[in-house]
Formats: sequence, structure tokens, C-alpha cells
Amino acid sequence: MVSAGCPSITLALSQPDRRIPDQVYLHYTFQKIVNDSLDPEIVVIGSAYSIFRDGVNNLQPQVPKEQKSITYWGNKNISDGVCDMIAIGRQTLADCYMPKKLIEGKPDDVNWCIACDNCVELLIRQKAVGCTTYEKEAKQALRDVRKNEGSMKWKLT
Repeated sequence: MVSAGCPSITLALSQPDRRIPDQVYLHYTFQKIVNDSLDPEIVVIGSAYSIFRDGVNNLQPQVPKEQKSITYWGNKNISDGVCDMIAIGRQTLADCYMPKKLIEGKPDDVNWCIACDNCVELLIRQKAVGCTTYEKEAKQALRDVRKNEGSMKWKLT
């Protein structure tokens, strides 16, 4: 198994930051290098796609919204041989029905991940992980942990 690193140490590589979204391109470069160096029968699962959302994001290229979306980059990277399939971790926490909604042609019904990384904070603190934007329980868990343990200055374990 090859990884972009440990999220608690190299968070920017394993989960690009919405404030520095161009790190996602470094992530895909890494995936391509790994994919090119492996035997063809080994499947490479690409990650860091949640940051793209529905195309409403902070990525710098001046291209149509559709070319900045999770579906565009997932399809592009699979066809360009960057990876063989994609994982949508944080986005799955925000809306586990996203694939179904997109297949049904209902992209406006998707609860898009805002890449706030509060779910990562719950993970690092070893609490039940959920989307603090859309789930009341996860939002309350984050409030409680911050009240009891204080705020995190750095997302490190």
C-alpha cells in the first residue's frame, strides 16, 4: 500500500486544505507517479476529490464551474490514467447519497462538503466522526470536545 502520508502529520497531502486548494494538483501528480510505477493489475484509488464539490470552490483556474467539479476531475483522472477509481471520503460524510443524487440528475439536492475539516478534528481527537455542517450530533460533539479539551491550534495527533 502506498499513501500520501499520515493525515496527522501531512494533512495537506492527504487532504488538501480549502484555503490552499492548489495542493490538490500535487496530490494528483503523486497519484499519477504511483500509478505509472505499479503493475497494471494493481488498482490505484484516487483521493482528495471532496474539495471540488459541485465546482464552487477556490481553485485558481479560470474555467467553467463544471471543469472544477468532483465529477469532472474524477472522470478526467480516471481517463488520464491518474487513478483507476476515486474515493470521496469527506463528501460521503456530508451526503452519503451524493452518487445516487448525481445519477438521478439531482445535483442541487446534494449536501456538498465545505472542506471545513471539522470532521478531521473529530477523527484526530478520536471521537465519533460525522459532518459538523449537516449533522446535529456531530456539531454537538465538536462543541463538547472543544469545551472540554479546548480548541486545536494545529491538526496534529
